[in-house]
Amino acid sequence: MISVDDQGIGYTDFLKIFKNQPEFFNFFLKTKIDFIIDCSKVIASRKFIEKVLSHQNDVKKCLVIIIPFDKKKKLNEKWNIVPSKAEAFDFISLEQIQRKLGF
Repeated sequence: MISVDDQGIGYTDFLKIFKNQPEFFNFFLKTKIDFIIDCSKVIASRKFIEKVLSHQNDVKKCLVIIIPFDKKKKLNEKWNIVPSKAEAFDFISLEQIQRKLGF
C-alpha cells in the first residue's frame, strides 16, 4: 500500500488505493513520514488530497503529488505538484535538508 525508502519517504500510487481508501487512511493516519502520492494515472479527489495534506501539516511533514502538467491546472496552486516520480523524491529530499538546517 505504502512503500517507504531509506530516507523515510513514503510513496503510493493512487490507482492502487483508489478502491480501498478507508484502509489506506487507517494505516496512513498513524504515520509521520514525508509522502508522495502518484496521481499520474488516476487523479485523487480534492477531498482525499486535503485529508492527506491536513495530516501532513499536523505531523509537520511534506506532501508531494505527481500529476502531469496538462492536468495540474485543475488543482490548488499551493499544493506541491510535480510531473514525475524522480522530481517528487528530489523535492522531498530538499525539504528534508531544509528542515535539518532549520529553515
